[in-house]
Amino acid sequence: MSSVHAIQTGGARAPVGRDDQLRTAEQVLRTDSVQVVGMPGTGVTALVETVVRRRADAGHPVLRVPPSPWSPRPTTPLEQVGTLLSHTDSPTVVVDDAHLVPVPDLEALLAAVEGRGGRVVIGVHPGDLVDRDVVHLPGLPRDAVRRLLESALGHRPGLSEELLVAGLARVTRGHVSHLRALLEPEVLRALAGLAAREQDLDALRTPFADALATRTHATLADLDEDSRLAASIVAVAGPHAPGALLDAAAGIDQLARAREARLLERHGETHRYRHAAVRDLVRRSLPVDVLAEARWRLGVGAQATGLHHAPAGVF
Repeated sequence: MSSVHAIQTGGARAPVGRDDQLRTAEQVLRTDSVQVVGMPGTGVTALVETVVRRRADAGHPVLRVPPSPWSPRPTTPLEQVGTLLSHTDSPTVVVDDAHLVPVPDLEALLAAVEGRGGRVVIGVHPGDLVDRDVVHLPGLPRDAVRRLLESALGHRPGLSEELLVAGLARVTRGHVSHLRALLEPEVLRALAGLAAREQDLDALRTPFADALATRTHATLADLDEDSRLAASIVAVAGPHAPGALLDAAAGIDQLARAREARLLERHGETHRYRHAAVRDLVRRSLPVDVLAEARWRLGVGAQATGLHHAPAGVF
């Protein structure tokens, strides 16, 4: 896949502090497909979506490939877009979470798309496509953290709030999803109060580092048992699970309560975590018996909805 260039970035939903990476991606797309590489929760999807939105605004037809989807049978990316691709000139094909796609399948898609004068925009985790040149970039710089904090506060951080900026930058290391989770109003109020009282960056290290887990576990504890299980099921199913599957496995009312608790949000016809960092935290901390129950529920739900193929790592 020598025609695929790779850049690595951390981004944001509306990428803050990532103008250089956006320009690089758009420049590469003039002649080749482009690969955006980053750790989970660093904003890869945000940058991919921004690039694709601009391509669509410029008149390029956009086709999307669900990565390793829940489906009635195993399918390749090329099979998923094959019919549309045959009737589309110069398309932009989007493959996010491409680390879930076998490399040969991705190569076949690239050949087919580029053969029709199109481009593929790939979002992927580092290390999964090791034959790519990657420009390694750190997390969001401190100035970008300050800009996101300004948006959350509704005013420019003053001198008294610089300790809050420093604490957020240190504990999140520019990890966008973690940062956005800490900027939720209730969490931010607690951290701002702590920063105002302590006035010592080192003293803030532990409470800031523990803030996301503390808040997430408290939110889960406030839910009833069935709603906690629903949140666990969504974490195990992954961000691409169909809504019908989650409804069957977790329960419509239970999902609604997890949504009201601001753990989940509606995304089209399905549910996903508001913050990838929270989803990953929940997934990592599931007790063995809860994980087994979530997988069993997903298996039953998949059978009921005719989805006999699950993404790797679910079961």
